[in-house]
Amino acid sequence: MAMAAPAAGQHWESPTFFSPHLRADLGAYLVNPDGGDLGAIGIWRQTAGINLGVRGGIGGRDNDRTVLVGAELFGPLSPEGMRGVELAWITGIGASINGVTALRIPVGISIGTTLGSNIQFTPYAHPRVALDVVTFERGDGEDETDTEFNFDVDVGADVAFTPSIVLRVGATLGDRDVFGVGLGFRTGTRSAIVR
Repeated sequence: MAMAAPAAGQHWESPTFFSPHLRADLGAYLVNPDGGDLGAIGIWRQTAGINLGVRGGIGGRDNDRTVLVGAELFGPLSPEGMRGVELAWITGIGASINGVTALRIPVGISIGTTLGSNIQFTPYAHPRVALDVVTFERGDGEDETDTEFNFDVDVGADVAFTPSIVLRVGATLGDRDVFGVGLGFRTGTRSAIVR
C-alpha cells in the first residue's frame, strides 16, 4: 500500500529576498507562510570574492514550528549592452525540518531593474526550479523518501533609503505561498553592482 508524503512545511529559501541588484548585507525578516504563523529569518550575504550567503530561521505554525537552514551561491548575469535590466543567478542547498526533513536544491534567475538615485527602488521577479527530497517516517516505523521537482516564483522589491539600509518585501508564489518583509543592513565588504 503506497502512502503519500506528508506536507513538509515552509521551504528554507522562501521568500528568497534576492533581487539582481547584488548587495553584501545582513538581513532580518518576518515571514508568514500561507496557513502558517509568523516566523523569522536571518540572511547574511557577502559579495567580496565569492558571492555566498547563509540563512536560518523559524517558520511553520506555533504548535508545529519548522527550522529553516541553508546556504547559497550567486552572481551577476547581465548581458553586455542590456541597459536598465539586471539579471543574477542563484543556487543553494538547505533543509526545512519539523519532524519531516525536506532537503531542497533550487536554481533560478532574478530579473529586475533599479530606479532612482537618492532612494533606489528595485522591483524584481525570481523564478526558480527546485529538487525537493522529503524524508519521513511511515506509520510502520520505516523511513520513506519522496523526490520531485517544483517551480516557484518570487515577486518583490528592495527600497534602499540610505546607502546602508534596505527595506525588502517579497512573496513566494507556487508550491507553498509565503510573504515576508524586513531590513537589510550593508556590511563592510564591497558590493557587486551590475549596471
